Amino acid sequence: MTPATTPTHRRARVAGESGSVLVLTLGLAVVALLLVAVVVDVSRLFLTRRALAGAADAAALAGAQAADLPAVYSGEAADGDVPLDPASVDAAVVAYVRSAGLADQLTGLSLVDVQTDGTTVSVTLTARAELPLYSSVTPLPRGCPSR
Repeated sequence: MTPATTPTHRRARVAGESGSVLVLTLGLAVVALLLVAVVVDVSRLFLTRRALAGAADAAALAGAQAADLPAVYSGEAADGDVPLDPASVDAAVVAYVRSAGLADQLTGLSLVDVQTDGTTVSVTLTARAELPLYSSVTPLPRGCPSR
């Protein structure tokens, strides 16, 4: 037998690498936990943005119901576009945001802008996304802004 293949030499080589699998396993576990944290937070951000977009769409639909009735009944809407009264649109959007309880569902909800060109309504809302894991380890306890 040569010295490189003796059973004692094999044991010595294996004994020098003792614990390396444990270190690699711990490193993999840390990377996996960080990946889970990122996925959870990005999912929450995505779902908050979808809820915010849905709320803005619903508010715009509520504003679009505020037709300028005198213009409709006088025949100004003969071309198919229903004219909207800007003051009524603003009031309808604000009333919808308050009555729908959106502030309870979306943290820090604020109505930024309501625009109408007379036939369409555009609503801009902002809110804060509560990120469950990122917010608990950073000095950003209220989440991140979402628009």
